[in-house]
Amino acid sequence: MHARSLYAAKMDIRDFYPSIDSTRVYEFFCKDQGCSPDVAHILTALTTKDYSLPLGTSTSPALADQIVRRIDVRINGLATRAGLKYTRYVDDITLSGPFPLQRLTRTAARILRQSGFRIKASKLVFYGPDDNWVVTGAAIKAGRVTAPMDYVQTLEHELRDLAEQSKHSTLEGSFLPRQHYRGKIAYIKWLDPHHGQRLLRLCKRVDWRHVEWMMRQQLQS
Repeated sequence: MHARSLYAAKMDIRDFYPSIDSTRVYEFFCKDQGCSPDVAHILTALTTKDYSLPLGTSTSPALADQIVRRIDVRINGLATRAGLKYTRYVDDITLSGPFPLQRLTRTAARILRQSGFRIKASKLVFYGPDDNWVVTGAAIKAGRVTAPMDYVQTLEHELRDLAEQSKHSTLEGSFLPRQHYRGKIAYIKWLDPHHGQRLLRLCKRVDWRHVEWMMRQQLQS
């Protein structure tokens, strides 16, 4: 939805999950879900650690998304009134539109502060009409969504290295399993079929059975 915008701003919420404390989680279960206090206490105890949402659990993303939704409504309302587009993916926030966004981004950051969140100053980035930018792993270039070139080039380098090393009897360096590379290629192919097909052909040049044998030898040694 941001592809056709001339300007964009990206920001990350700092310490996203730890910022959602057990009080917020309890209120969500009790007020939003209509649980009794006893049930809300039990569910809060099951889904929090050290009085906040923990990293790495399957429940934290779903709970955080529901709890932050009210903030989404406020910022999206602000963006809509200004003729802008707003998205949030976990802790990644993007605003875009036809004019520079510094002023409106400050307002969005103030809404976050009022709700107990802070943005990472180092991750606040502004883009203009001549910039190529990346939103949650997808590159936007001249109004078109494509694969980030640094991601493509890194993967191409690894595959070329693997194709060459698969001709030898030992493996230098550490590499990931075949399925990992196929997953990355599928992601690139979805965003950019041309680069995806090229990387797929390169992947097929790797003697994967020999590479996997060498990987097992590395583990045993």
